[in-house]
Amino acid sequence: MANFKKFTSLIKKYKFKKIVAVAEGGKKRQDSSFNGLKMAEKLGAKPGDLILFHNGCNPLVSWEEINKSVEAAKKFGAALICQKARDTVKEVKEGFVSRTVNREKIYLAQTPQTIEYTLAKRAFEKAYKEKFYGTDDVSLVERMGKKVKSIEGSPKNIKVTYPEDLELIRAQLK
Repeated sequence: MANFKKFTSLIKKYKFKKIVAVAEGGKKRQDSSFNGLKMAEKLGAKPGDLILFHNGCNPLVSWEEINKSVEAAKKFGAALICQKARDTVKEVKEGFVSRTVNREKIYLAQTPQTIEYTLAKRAFEKAYKEKFYGTDDVSLVERMGKKVKSIEGSPKNIKVTYPEDLELIRAQLK
């Protein structure tokens, strides 16, 4: 709540004209995304409109990635930027390697994740009705049996999760 008030006061103070509204964050990522979706509805979202879900944790997303995500969602209904796994992936159980996963099939989900408005609304409502919380937005679409188009993104679109990730961001910005 404190960050929401601070953020909205900064928008007013610096007169950011491109920001039409701000949706308050929720307890979990899915709640925050749903609040944003409801805000889009209040602002007049209609069938065919695309909703882009983007983490501030992916600050180096490119315009090219955003555009590719939008174009794919126009065609397929839902799309996400992802990155092919580069490392060998191990499944571990009780502290021991149980198997090596075929990394050719492994992609790391990133943002933006773009979903057609009515599809997003149905996916979120179904998830809440079934008390399901996904770790990303398109997983809710997947649960409905709908295909999500994957767009391979740049390795620069890293997610800032740990303090050391900020060092990588700073290095790329120089």
